[in-house]
This record gives sequence, C-alpha cells and structure tokens, in this order.
Amino acid sequence: MSAEGVTAGSDCQSGRRLHRGGAPSCGGRLPVLRRSPRRQPHFHAHPAGASCCHRAGASGALTGNAMRKRGWLRWCPDEMVSSVTEIEPERLRHQGIRAVLLDLDNTLVPWQRMEVPGEVRQWIERMKQAGLRLCLVSNTRRRRRLEVLAKRLGISYVPRAFKPRRFGLRQALQLLQVPPEQAVMIGDQIFTDVWGGNRMGLRTILVSPLARREFIGTKVSRLLERILLWVYRRTGALAPPAGTDETISTSKR
Repeated sequence: MSAEGVTAGSDCQSGRRLHRGGAPSCGGRLPVLRRSPRRQPHFHAHPAGASCCHRAGASGALTGNAMRKRGWLRWCPDEMVSSVTEIEPERLRHQGIRAVLLDLDNTLVPWQRMEVPGEVRQWIERMKQAGLRLCLVSNTRRRRRLEVLAKRLGISYVPRAFKPRRFGLRQALQLLQVPPEQAVMIGDQIFTDVWGGNRMGLRTILVSPLARREFIGTKVSRLLERILLWVYRRTGALAPPAGTDETISTSKR
C-alpha cells in the first residue's frame, strides 16, 4: 500500500482504545470498511483520517500491505520503475523505509552474470550513505556467486529464499533488525519478488528486467505478468513507470 495520505492523527495517537474484536478506535468511533471506485478496500478511521492500516510505524505512518493485498491484488506492486537507479533513497526515507530487500538476477545484475553495472554500484552506495540497510534476497541456487556479489557490494544476503514464501524475507528482516512496515522489496518478477513482499507486508517496487536472457520458467510467467499489469493499470490500481507508455518495456524482453 502506498504511504500517500496515510497518516495517524494526534487524536488517535493519544486516545486509542480497542473495541470488541481488537479494532482500534480513534476519537471514539470505529474504523469503517469502505470500497472506493476503481480502488481496493480501505479502512477509514474517522475523524483522524488514518486509512488502509494495520500497523503504525515509528513516524506514525500506517501501512497495510498484508491486509490490503488479497485476492487479485496480491500480485500488485505498490510502484513500478524502469531501473533501481530511479529509486531515490531520500524518497524511501520520507516514506518511513529503513531497509531495502533486493532481488539479484535481472534486478541488479544480468541473469547469472558476475558484473555489476557501474550505475547500480553507485546507487547502492547512495542507499548506504542515506542510512538505509540493504540485503540481497535471492532464489538462486548458486550460493557462492551470491556470496561473492554481496561481498563486492558490501551488503548482507539471504540465499535460496524461495520467494514468494516468506521464510527468506523474514530472515532478511531479522538480519537488518527492522519490522515489515519499514522495509521495501525491490525486484523484477511479480510472482516471486512482488508476491512474496506483499505476503510479508512489505512495500513492493517492480523494476523492468535488466536483460532478455533469463530462466525458461521466468519467460513463461512474463505473459501472465503483462496481463496482470494491464489489468492493474486499467482499473487504476497501479500507475505506469514515469515517462513510459508500457508497463514493462518490451525492448527488454
């Protein structure tokens, strides 16, 4: 769930009470479940105005990917970009993000390659300088390769994460010592990176794959990805990457 417009009012912070069933009360009124046109269900807490929430971060921002991303939205990313280098660390910090979980193949490096593009290295350093904690979370079976690349980049790693299962993502959060609502999962695949991140309650960002070459099973899933992304855009659940007309650049297929 995007953090836009999702804040907790001071009235709610100072006078929160629990009604039967565990629902938080703000200003003496219960949250009301509403369905907005062309949007997923939202929790609206009145009069404080907190919405789409199930947890409160240290900054008071409320996030609810685990609650929101169900049904056909379970595969929907919060955001799409063409490359990781378009993600500004300052913006992540402003959103209350303290940790970044990163896929490896075709997100940071071409599939099964050892060379990290220079612009990606620079982006990693900018993330570190901004105080963000980083961890590679990869499904690759080549543990030694993952270890070498993580060492080159100077970041933590979790091998054989088995995304979209939550096991590897949970390990990464424990390594970085952050709760799910303060972390983002960034990757190039919907059915591993995005789905896993949504299941874990993380913010999710989908990037275009770095290269056409990839695992044969991934090539098959790309067709389903394109269909889903088209539906999400048509229904207003997801905006396309800034400055592009396509959900994922077909030139990279």
